Amino acid sequence: MTKTSEGLVKWAIEAHKHGWVYWYGTCGYVCTSDLLKRKTNQYGKPHYVPEREAKYKKHIAAGKVCADCIGLFKSYAWDEDDNIATRDSDYGSNGQPDQGAKTVLSKCKVKGDIGTIPEIPGLAVWTKTGGHIGLYIGNGEVIELRGYSYDCKRSKLSERSFVTWGLYPYVTYPAEYVAMAKAAAGTYATTLRKGSKGAEVKEVQNLLIGHGYKLPQHGADGDYGTETVDAVKRFQRDNGLTADGICGAKTWAALRAAPNVKYKVTIPGVSKAVAGEIVAKYGGEMVEEV
Repeated sequence: MTKTSEGLVKWAIEAHKHGWVYWYGTCGYVCTSDLLKRKTNQYGKPHYVPEREAKYKKHIAAGKVCADCIGLFKSYAWDEDDNIATRDSDYGSNGQPDQGAKTVLSKCKVKGDIGTIPEIPGLAVWTKTGGHIGLYIGNGEVIELRGYSYDCKRSKLSERSFVTWGLYPYVTYPAEYVAMAKAAAGTYATTLRKGSKGAEVKEVQNLLIGHGYKLPQHGADGDYGTETVDAVKRFQRDNGLTADGICGAKTWAALRAAPNVKYKVTIPGVSKAVAGEIVAKYGGEMVEEV
């Protein structure tokens, strides 16, 4: 089952809404006496000590769901139907191994300093040691299973101590988000030129189209042919770059920084009710046909 950054964000928001609590070494499990006993035997100090037992028993009595920081991510990855209410967990499934936050950071191929974080919901964020992980959900907010004293918290990223952001390696992001992340991190693809093929070429083509540089013959086909070379040259000239048709680091950065072209769309022949729904959802103006 494909796991996505969008799905991960929705999952985390629901976990926060339902008041998940922090138990070290758990991944979206119902709090029970048996679970407490097993985790106490497995981990012991400093996580499972007599001073904390009263709070854990309150969680059990209330039927709470527990996870730790990386457990929030794994609970989503291991679920088989994206239903947080049932959490039909299949251990180690959907490409997500049982790894700690620090190991996941080491597996992250696209990452950067927190000051360069792009506006991509679904990014993972780590503290300095890499031992604690949270989820950036967009609009400057992060959700995390913060610890025994905090449980599941939603807060401003600027108020927390995260120092690194990255593309979480076990979910799929939209191609445009991947390109944005690479640009923000300064980790660009191998320089692309005529004859290059693949997903990164398709990213460039989609960015070009989004900025108004049309590819009418072949579109975003993942093949860096003459049409793409010409479009890249036009983009480079318009943005003060050397117009060589080669997509290197500077062209990647400019493609990500350039504003997207906005379009007006007219949809004739719909009812007033349908037109009203479109305007309400997307904005615009409803005009009566004559």
